[in-house]
Amino acid sequence: AYILGFLYADGYVDEKKHVLQVGLQKKDIEILKFIKSELQTSSEILIKEKHVHLNINSAILVNDLSRHGCTQCKTFTLRFPDFLGQGLLSHFIRGYFDGDGCIHDQNKGAGRTISLIGNINFIDSLKTHLHNVLGTDKIYTRYYRKCDDKICEARIFNKQDVQKFKDYIYKNNCFCLQRKLDKFKI
Repeated sequence: AYILGFLYADGYVDEKKHVLQVGLQKKDIEILKFIKSELQTSSEILIKEKHVHLNINSAILVNDLSRHGCTQCKTFTLRFPDFLGQGLLSHFIRGYFDGDGCIHDQNKGAGRTISLIGNINFIDSLKTHLHNVLGTDKIYTRYYRKCDDKICEARIFNKQDVQKFKDYIYKNNCFCLQRKLDKFKI
């Protein structure tokens, strides 16, 4: 579920060539090592000066990802994965957060803010799910005008809700991007 969430955020699926591609900053190589290990692929991680890449050639993998919504042109079409069981959604969201989420300080040290970026349908469903599991309706949406209001950001400002979000996505944590987890500890 973690890997699926991460691929929803940062994976690229080439459906014609049957290739899954993931490219990241070099400092996040741990994610590619985890994906490589979990998917038991012999594909090599390509290391460049500032970036790392993993390309996996597999028609079965690409078809399965496409069938589950992780398609070639997914930016505007992704849907929240209602096919995952409740026990897997925290792992999925942690993966998505590691790819397209951010934690940062609010102005003048007032606390931390969580943000997750995606298309409006995905973010609306994510907000509904988080509302149900966190027990909060204090998740706000900000739209990006450059994208005709199709891409938006869900934000959590409230200190208690940020803590609930952290507790939810890191419970039973098998793997995460350590630098994001560390930001919660600062």
